[in-house]
Amino acid sequence: IPDGYYSATDLNYQIQQFCILNNLYCTNASGNYCPQVVVSQGVGALLGLSSGTYPSTSTTTSNQQFISTTTPVISPIDSYILTCNLINSPYTIPSNAFFAIPLNASLGQLVTVNPSQIVFNTIAPNVYSNITIMLYDQLFNPLVLNDKEMTLSLCLLESQDIKNSLGNI
Repeated sequence: IPDGYYSATDLNYQIQQFCILNNLYCTNASGNYCPQVVVSQGVGALLGLSSGTYPSTSTTTSNQQFISTTTPVISPIDSYILTCNLINSPYTIPSNAFFAIPLNASLGQLVTVNPSQIVFNTIAPNVYSNITIMLYDQLFNPLVLNDKEMTLSLCLLESQDIKNSLGNI
Protein backbone atom coordinates (compact mmCIF):
# COMPACT_ATOMS: atom_id res chain seq x y z
CA ILE A 1 0.00 0.00 0.00
CA PRO A 2 1.53 3.36 -0.93
CA ASP A 3 2.20 5.86 1.86
CA GLY A 4 -0.87 7.92 2.57
CA TYR A 5 -3.81 8.63 4.83
CA TYR A 6 -6.53 6.02 4.40
CA SER A 7 -9.99 5.45 5.83
CA ALA A 8 -11.01 1.92 6.83
CA THR A 9 -12.94 1.62 3.55
CA ASP A 10 -9.88 2.72 1.55
CA LEU A 11 -7.66 0.20 3.38
CA ASN A 12 -10.17 -2.58 2.78
CA TYR A 13 -10.29 -1.76 -0.94
CA GLN A 14 -6.47 -1.57 -1.22
CA ILE A 15 -6.02 -4.93 0.50
CA GLN A 16 -8.73 -6.59 -1.62
CA GLN A 17 -7.22 -5.27 -4.86
CA PHE A 18 -3.73 -6.36 -3.83
CA CYS A 19 -4.99 -9.86 -3.03
CA ILE A 20 -6.90 -10.15 -6.33
CA LEU A 21 -3.98 -8.88 -8.44
CA ASN A 22 -1.53 -11.26 -6.74
CA ASN A 23 -3.81 -14.34 -6.79
CA LEU A 24 -3.89 -14.49 -3.00
CA TYR A 25 -7.56 -15.50 -2.96
CA CYS A 26 -8.66 -19.08 -3.07
CA THR A 27 -12.24 -20.00 -3.96
CA ASN A 28 -14.57 -22.04 -1.83
CA ALA A 29 -17.10 -24.64 -3.06
CA SER A 30 -19.56 -21.87 -3.99
CA GLY A 31 -16.98 -20.11 -6.18
CA ASN A 32 -16.64 -17.20 -3.74
CA TYR A 33 -13.28 -15.67 -3.01
CA CYS A 34 -11.87 -16.73 0.33
CA PRO A 35 -8.74 -14.76 1.29
CA GLN A 36 -6.20 -15.96 3.76
CA VAL A 37 -4.11 -13.16 5.23
CA VAL A 38 -0.88 -13.46 7.20
CA VAL A 39 -0.65 -10.64 9.76
CA SER A 40 2.84 -9.68 10.97
CA GLN A 41 3.47 -8.29 14.45
CA GLY A 42 3.89 -4.71 13.14
CA VAL A 43 0.69 -4.71 11.10
CA GLY A 44 -1.07 -6.56 13.90
CA ALA A 45 -0.27 -3.73 16.31
CA LEU A 46 -1.82 -1.23 13.89
CA LEU A 47 -4.96 -3.34 13.41
CA GLY A 48 -5.28 -4.65 16.97
CA LEU A 49 -4.70 -8.29 15.98
CA SER A 50 -2.10 -10.74 17.18
CA SER A 51 0.27 -12.01 14.51
CA GLY A 52 -0.97 -15.07 12.65
CA THR A 53 -2.91 -16.33 9.63
CA TYR A 54 -6.56 -15.32 9.24
CA PRO A 55 -8.60 -17.51 8.77
CA SER A 56 -6.41 -20.33 10.02
CA THR A 57 -7.48 -22.62 7.14
CA SER A 58 -8.27 -21.77 3.54
CA THR A 59 -11.27 -24.08 3.42
CA THR A 60 -13.63 -21.62 5.08
CA THR A 61 -17.04 -21.66 3.41
CA SER A 62 -18.65 -18.67 5.11
CA ASN A 63 -17.85 -15.04 5.75
CA GLN A 64 -15.73 -14.50 8.81
CA GLN A 65 -15.00 -11.49 10.96
CA PHE A 66 -12.18 -11.12 13.44
CA ILE A 67 -12.41 -8.90 16.49
CA SER A 68 -9.33 -7.01 17.65
CA THR A 69 -7.58 -8.61 20.58
CA THR A 70 -5.84 -5.36 21.53
CA THR A 71 -6.59 -1.69 20.96
CA PRO A 72 -5.68 -0.73 17.38
CA VAL A 73 -3.07 2.02 17.09
CA ILE A 74 -3.50 3.43 13.59
CA SER A 75 -1.47 6.57 14.31
CA PRO A 76 1.09 5.94 17.05
CA ILE A 77 2.04 9.63 17.16
CA ASP A 78 -0.34 11.93 19.04
CA SER A 79 1.86 14.93 19.79
CA TYR A 80 5.11 16.62 18.82
CA ILE A 81 7.67 17.81 21.34
CA LEU A 82 10.03 20.67 20.53
CA THR A 83 13.48 20.97 22.06
CA CYS A 84 15.99 23.80 21.82
CA ASN A 85 19.69 23.92 22.57
CA LEU A 86 19.24 27.24 24.44
CA ILE A 87 16.93 25.78 27.08
CA ASN A 88 18.01 24.12 30.30
CA SER A 89 14.85 23.76 32.36
CA PRO A 90 14.73 22.07 35.77
CA TYR A 91 11.02 21.35 35.14
CA THR A 92 11.19 19.13 32.03
CA ILE A 93 12.74 15.85 31.02
CA PRO A 94 14.74 16.20 28.88
CA SER A 95 15.81 19.58 30.17
CA ASN A 96 15.83 21.19 26.70
CA ALA A 97 12.13 20.44 25.94
CA PHE A 98 10.13 23.65 25.74
CA PHE A 99 6.80 23.00 24.02
CA ALA A 100 4.38 20.19 23.11
CA ILE A 101 2.10 20.37 20.09
CA PRO A 102 -1.04 18.22 20.27
CA LEU A 103 -1.98 16.81 16.87
CA ASN A 104 -5.34 18.23 15.90
CA ALA A 105 -5.26 17.64 12.14
CA SER A 106 -5.28 14.71 9.77
CA LEU A 107 -2.23 13.63 7.82
CA GLY A 108 -1.39 16.20 5.15
CA GLN A 109 -3.39 18.96 6.80
CA LEU A 110 -2.05 22.06 8.50
CA VAL A 111 -1.26 21.62 12.20
CA THR A 112 -1.91 24.84 14.07
CA VAL A 113 -1.41 25.78 17.70
CA ASN A 114 -2.96 28.74 19.46
CA PRO A 115 -1.46 28.69 22.95
CA SER A 116 -3.61 30.31 25.61
CA GLN A 117 -0.55 32.08 26.97
CA ILE A 118 3.07 32.63 26.06
CA VAL A 119 5.49 30.21 27.69
CA PHE A 120 8.82 31.73 28.72
CA ASN A 121 11.90 29.63 29.48
CA THR A 122 15.23 30.69 30.84
CA ILE A 123 18.14 30.51 28.41
CA ALA A 124 21.01 28.50 29.83
CA PRO A 125 24.07 30.69 30.45
CA ASN A 126 26.48 30.10 27.59
CA VAL A 127 27.75 31.59 24.34
CA TYR A 128 25.66 30.42 21.37
CA SER A 129 26.45 30.62 17.68
CA ASN A 130 23.17 29.03 16.56
CA ILE A 131 19.70 28.03 17.66
CA THR A 132 18.85 24.37 17.11
CA ILE A 133 15.22 23.32 17.39
CA MET A 134 14.44 19.61 17.10
CA LEU A 135 11.06 17.90 16.74
CA TYR A 136 10.23 14.56 18.36
CA ASP A 137 7.15 12.42 18.86
CA GLN A 138 5.79 11.89 22.39
CA LEU A 139 8.27 9.02 22.91
CA PHE A 140 11.19 11.26 21.86
CA ASN A 141 11.77 9.51 18.56
CA PRO A 142 13.11 12.09 16.05
CA LEU A 143 10.48 13.13 13.50
CA VAL A 144 11.16 12.76 9.81
CA LEU A 145 9.48 15.69 8.09
CA ASN A 146 8.34 15.16 4.52
CA ASP A 147 7.06 18.73 4.30
CA LYS A 148 9.83 21.06 5.43
CA GLU A 149 7.66 24.20 5.40
CA MET A 150 7.05 25.46 8.91
CA THR A 151 6.29 28.76 10.56
CA LEU A 152 7.55 28.99 14.11
CA SER A 153 7.55 32.13 16.22
CA LEU A 154 10.31 32.29 18.77
CA CYS A 155 10.32 35.25 21.13
CA LEU A 156 13.52 36.15 22.98
CA LEU A 157 13.32 38.63 25.83
CA GLU A 158 15.75 39.96 28.41
CA SER A 159 14.92 38.68 31.91
CA GLN A 160 13.79 42.19 32.97
CA ASP A 161 11.40 42.34 29.99
CA ILE A 162 9.91 39.00 31.02
CA LYS A 163 9.25 40.30 34.54
CA ASN A 164 7.61 43.41 33.10
CA SER A 165 5.51 41.32 30.68
CA LEU A 166 4.33 38.99 33.43
CA GLY A 167 3.43 41.97 35.59
CA ASN A 168 1.05 43.22 32.88
CA ILE A 169 -0.88 39.93 32.60
